[in-house]
Amino acid sequence: MIRNCNCSSRRMLHLWLFTIKLIYLFYIVVGQNNSNSQELLEYRYACLDQSSTPPSTTYQTNLNNLISSLSSDSASSNGFGNSTSGDNQNNMVYGQYLCRGDVNTSLCHSCVQNSSRLLKQHCPNNASAILWYPFCLLRYSNKNFFGNLTIRPRIPMFDVAQNLTSAGEFDSDARVLMNGLIQMGSQTPLMFGTHMFNINGTQRRYGWVQCSRDITSKECRTCLSNMLEDVENCCMEKKVWRIFSPSCIVMYETQPFFVNGTVSEAPVPQQANEKDGTRSWIIIIIVVIGAVVAALVVFSTYYFWCLKHRKKRNFMQGHSRIFSQDQTDIEKTGNTDLPMMPLSTILKSTNNFSDEYKLGKGGFGTVYKGVLADEKEIAVKRLSKTSSQGVEELKNEIILIAKLQHRNLVRLLACCIEQNEKLLIYEYLPNSSLDFHLFDMVKGAQLAWRQRLNIINGIAKGLLYLHEDSRLRVIHRDLKASNILLDQEMNPKISDFGLARTFGGDQDEANTIRVVGT
Repeated sequence: MIRNCNCSSRRMLHLWLFTIKLIYLFYIVVGQNNSNSQELLEYRYACLDQSSTPPSTTYQTNLNNLISSLSSDSASSNGFGNSTSGDNQNNMVYGQYLCRGDVNTSLCHSCVQNSSRLLKQHCPNNASAILWYPFCLLRYSNKNFFGNLTIRPRIPMFDVAQNLTSAGEFDSDARVLMNGLIQMGSQTPLMFGTHMFNINGTQRRYGWVQCSRDITSKECRTCLSNMLEDVENCCMEKKVWRIFSPSCIVMYETQPFFVNGTVSEAPVPQQANEKDGTRSWIIIIIVVIGAVVAALVVFSTYYFWCLKHRKKRNFMQGHSRIFSQDQTDIEKTGNTDLPMMPLSTILKSTNNFSDEYKLGKGGFGTVYKGVLADEKEIAVKRLSKTSSQGVEELKNEIILIAKLQHRNLVRLLACCIEQNEKLLIYEYLPNSSLDFHLFDMVKGAQLAWRQRLNIINGIAKGLLYLHEDSRLRVIHRDLKASNILLDQEMNPKISDFGLARTFGGDQDEANTIRVVGT
């Protein structure tokens, strides 16, 4: 494949085209975020224990500490947490958050943060309050409610514009199906369940139930059943409704509203007039076929396991020789100004490459966060020890990035080649990559246009430096949102030069023998 760069005559045109594409991408993402903004802004709250005198200063301090603790805990939890603050019974405050079972940790954390801000805004003088946000529930009280079933207050919410064609439509199918969903959801570890229902065989409905995880399964069923009974009072003629209480939530909608995962359709009951003899033969046939298939799977699995381990053993015997040659090549091609960091230092900084330090995984290895002895944060790219892929890319990065210095390019700090480990150490950028902000509903909505324009300009400046102003003329060849990292001030830095190519000072085109990039 031949790539014509024509950098000297068309470089500015390429930069402007790239900038226009970025602006178009931002426009699309903003449009998607705006379409969901209405749902993100919907919330309900209840200010409880209203009194003529506001809570004491000590209680307010304890409340602020509690909310801060819950917000911090939600950044690394599985979506549920309790906490208390205070050492005096008169000023003790109890708090709890519960995130929807289908959201990830990042979205849960953002939801708890937003809920904390809204509760302080709406209930500044209340000793107890609760707020239901689209993706989480947050509550606090001066009384210990942990482990207690609480079904008051109940807050209904429905779409006034969507009514049923007949008043009995809900009773005919949905009540039975929702009761089944309640039984299923109360038995799961996360205390939640989802289902898609067919109403009268023609219309789809989506159901959701969830309980606080500090109550029992029986109490969960009791709470959800009470919520379902409230439908008769508020929402019998509505197609879309939600009912909130402190201990459980029930939702019923015409469109799928789940964030992650899939929802299965409710099973169709078997026909009552099936003959017992036919059913028995079907069961026998299924059992026999299942046994044969299971035996074949077990045999095939064992065979391929043996084959794989034999190949792996042969590969590992020759891998040490390959690695030795790779190390020699890298040391010859590397920049003498680039320091070598001891493997022991890297292992200590990443807690022996612990999963909790993992930042992400790319095409040629995994990236970890590390903290050095002087508390300096670093990012460590670790190439796979059992793969020969990525060696050329590693050499490329050592040669290129060590010689490139620009505020919009990621800085390579050091490298390490020890004990079959091939590692690159970069500066740590706390705001992750651009795609993390673009394609997250909450993060994308928080990304202001001034920041977007600053990111676009920074990327363009980095490209201009690579193409025109650096000692080496460099074509990146794998530029995408996941390869744009953001520092503390949301300034962009281009990263991942493993697929880049260099050009001579007066060279306008070059040949490549493989497809690269995305």
